[in-house]
Amino acid sequence: MSNNKALWLSSSFVFYCWFLWIAGANIIPQAFFLEFDNQHKEAWLAATMMLGSTASVAGIFFHHILRLSKLGLALLLILTSGSFMALFFINNGWLFLLVYCSFRFLSCYLYNQGESTVINDFPQQGSQYSHISVLLQLAAILSSPLYFSQYLNLVNCHVVIIIFLAMLFLIAALHYLSFSSINNSSARKISNWPNKQHQLFLAYCASFMAIVYLFSAKTLFFLSDYYQYQDAIPFSGLLMFVTFFCSFLTSVFVPRLRAGHILRTSFPIPALLLACACLLIFLKLSGDKYYLLVNTSLIGMAYGLFMLRSKSYVVGAATTDSNLVSFYNVLPYITTLPPFVLILVISQFVSGIVYWYVLAVLFMILALMATLTGLKISARN
Repeated sequence: MSNNKALWLSSSFVFYCWFLWIAGANIIPQAFFLEFDNQHKEAWLAATMMLGSTASVAGIFFHHILRLSKLGLALLLILTSGSFMALFFINNGWLFLLVYCSFRFLSCYLYNQGESTVINDFPQQGSQYSHISVLLQLAAILSSPLYFSQYLNLVNCHVVIIIFLAMLFLIAALHYLSFSSINNSSARKISNWPNKQHQLFLAYCASFMAIVYLFSAKTLFFLSDYYQYQDAIPFSGLLMFVTFFCSFLTSVFVPRLRAGHILRTSFPIPALLLACACLLIFLKLSGDKYYLLVNTSLIGMAYGLFMLRSKSYVVGAATTDSNLVSFYNVLPYITTLPPFVLILVISQFVSGIVYWYVLAVLFMILALMATLTGLKISARN
């Protein structure tokens, strides 16, 4: 088999992990707490996301400590899949929280082991892996919310799909990946702090990611409470599908446009586009569903441009600062921690429409931070 096909199969863990992560962040906890404790669902969700993000960060750093063998990989896949499936059979809030954090820890540990191994085993195909990982990530982000929002109760189907994805990566990993490279990568530590330019870049990414991930996590409650939709669960899945479908199309077609270089290399443009879309959504100029679909499409376009620019920056800087890749991979799990802590506190004091107005202010502050840091980075380049 060619290296290209081997790389695609070995990278299948990207789709597996992101397919589970998106459902675990945007669909399953929200649906569970709507049924379990609707009155305190905001507090439960904030606590779950906050502790889940903490568990994810722990999983990322844990992969630098524990060596992984072939048997260890198989066991890790079983535990990750099992902890995810267990979420569908739990009817206790505290037990759900415990199992959810376990799933986040195990899946992030698995993801970082897989990524470090693929990068080490395919050193000449780093840029190709970056492109493949983006496509697989967006494909998972695209399909997961639509599938789980529409067929959340078809647990037997979930089992078949998850087992298939896990076995696909396990077979590819056992056949094509060298576990010595996993062990070597496990010995590496994240020690050197990024320079000022990279710190500015990470601040830009953190602000942008916080907005997108917070919006994704709050979509279901946003539709049911702020927009008062009766079909919030299926429509939230459609919104997520449209958002990330636009991200996928943007990442595929923008590089081919004549003006694609400007869009692909700009830091402020995605942030400004994201800020405008979020502002229009919170202003609620219309309650029509098409109004939301159009604005979430803008969010998707902004995220696609952001992915193109941030991945390009990280790959380009990896030759001189390999630690930047590790810090960049950690960002999706730590950027939501401070906002969720703040949301947890806010939910204890305000409710109703005031709560959503406060949340809108938080979104605008984050968008302003992303825009300003993006302008500073562009000015220095």
